Amino acid sequence: MQLPWPTNHQRGGTRVTKRQAKGEARERLVIAAAAQLIAERGLANVRIVDIAERAAMSTGHVSYYFPSKSELLMRAIRQSEETFTDLLVDQLTTIRDPWARLTRLIELSAATGVADPGWVLWFEVWSNAATDADVA
Repeated sequence: MQLPWPTNHQRGGTRVTKRQAKGEARERLVIAAAAQLIAERGLANVRIVDIAERAAMSTGHVSYYFPSKSELLMRAIRQSEETFTDLLVDQLTTIRDPWARLTRLIELSAATGVADPGWVLWFEVWSNAATDADVA
């Protein structure tokens, strides 16, 4: 029998509707756009309208998912660190020699230059933590 509403999908033992999945995809898109812009310009020089334009959505959509730039910064750094952790697991678990593993860890952890996105995000977090309790 065909149901008149969207069917649910399984994810991690919980049921997720198509609408929820679409919302999560939009959130990820906004976070990615924010992370890119923050890394390029710094948090103080990024406006919500800039993030909306980069994500190809309205400022209302961005504000719906993220009421503040501080929250966007925190989600961007969280996503950056999760991606970095996944990279570490992929790269380091196959290296048996502990010294070679340590060397590779250092290589992966070092900044690639002054505009390294992961490092720029961390600099923004550190500098904003001094004046923003949510970031701290």
